[in-house]
Amino acid sequence: DLAAGLARYDTTRRPRVARYVRNSRRAGVVLNASGRVTSALRDGILRATPDRVALANAVKTADWRPPALPVAERP
Repeated sequence: DLAAGLARYDTTRRPRVARYVRNSRRAGVVLNASGRVTSALRDGILRATPDRVALANAVKTADWRPPALPVAERP
């Protein structure tokens, strides 16, 4: 049934999407910091962050694959 399938899909995807939204919001706050002190602090932290850390986070987002869905039985 379509409604049950959509409910399962929503249950499966909601935690990942919520994490993505939360992390995006945090990144936006940090990256859009204004003011001399906060901008200098942000720039220093970004320079000190190893490339592998930034890349690992990007890969987690870009490399995601949806879970396999069960094939409905045919009558």
